[in-house]
Amino acid sequence: MRPIGRYGVLLVALLLVVTACASETTDETTTTASAATTTEGEAPEASTTTAATATTTAAETPQYVLDAQALVAEASAAPEFDSHHPSGPAPVFEEGVNLAILNANSRSVGAQIQEGGVRQAAAAVGWLTTAFDGAGTNEGRLRAFRTILAQDFDAIALVATDQRVVGDAMVEASNRGIPVVSTMAGNEPGDAPELVFAEAGMDDLREGRVVGSWIVADSWERGEEVKALLFFNPVNRTVQLRDQGVQEVLEACDHCEIVAAEEYTSLEVFQVVPQRIQAVLAANPDINYVMIDVGAYAIYAIQGIQQLGGEFPEQVRLISFDCVPPEVSAIINEEIQAACQGAASEYSGYIAVDELNRALHDEAPGGSRVPTQLITIDNYAGVTTPSTGYTGPFDYRTLWRTYWMPPS
Repeated sequence: MRPIGRYGVLLVALLLVVTACASETTDETTTTASAATTTEGEAPEASTTTAATATTTAAETPQYVLDAQALVAEASAAPEFDSHHPSGPAPVFEEGVNLAILNANSRSVGAQIQEGGVRQAAAAVGWLTTAFDGAGTNEGRLRAFRTILAQDFDAIALVATDQRVVGDAMVEASNRGIPVVSTMAGNEPGDAPELVFAEAGMDDLREGRVVGSWIVADSWERGEEVKALLFFNPVNRTVQLRDQGVQEVLEACDHCEIVAAEEYTSLEVFQVVPQRIQAVLAANPDINYVMIDVGAYAIYAIQGIQQLGGEFPEQVRLISFDCVPPEVSAIINEEIQAACQGAASEYSGYIAVDELNRALHDEAPGGSRVPTQLITIDNYAGVTTPSTGYTGPFDYRTLWRTYWMPPS
């Protein structure tokens, strides 16, 4: 069923007003008497009419839309720092720990920000860092991991790297007593040698459901049916779970249709996404929503739509994840992208260092989660910066240092 939209609601309201005015003209004496009664006693009958109208409007909204609206409202609220770091004290940091950082793809803006967070946090506690680039391929990530193992490191941080593609190297690191953690890769932590000690991430399936719910709620408010184009990158479990969440919501939406779903890889994204988005939009000119599952690559979707031109830059509304700086800039400037599910990428690096310190002290994981928030033109201020993108509403750099090294 196509949603009636805002204009339908306005028409209904106008008809109610006209009807009310006609009633007053027909029986002026009754209206005057009713007004006198209202002044001295009970609330006016109009309030009952207004409440009934509101109830009717709510009843006409399908439950799946109400659920989407509720999740969007919840996800749009700013997080609090106290909910995103361990409740107990941190073990004392020992200076001079030699930390290797394996970045899944150093060309990705999001991965760069995560790596930067690891470097900042390590420097704050007197650790040394060396970064290695997985070059955007599984072979490159495994090769980089083996290079790390050939050197003398005390700990390893995997940035956006799926532990499943470096399994043999993970086992070797475990056998040598080198703790490994990951950032925003959706890895399952555990005691088995092929598993990371901890994952600095978030509820990835929920993140996907938030993005799908925004499409449902936004289209309902605009009175439009959804014709969606989705871009999937199977780079790690974080992205795979995001994709699953988006699909679940859109497939349960009666006014939504997934017109096309395209797969791409991090290595080919720079050329393939602009080309594919142009080809799919040209073949399906009624597409009005596009989702791409890695925020760093949203810029290539925007480029493709802008190059195609015509009505598409005004017609298409893009949503993605992470809220890295180019995404935030596009939202502020209203350049095709309308929303992003923000994740504090730099913050994940601080969690990674905190968790590695616990591993080095043979303590249990702290279980911290990355702060997230749905960002639009209405709420980006105060929770994003031009250099980092989404940060959350707090100075986490200072707050983490204070948590690690409280004043005596």
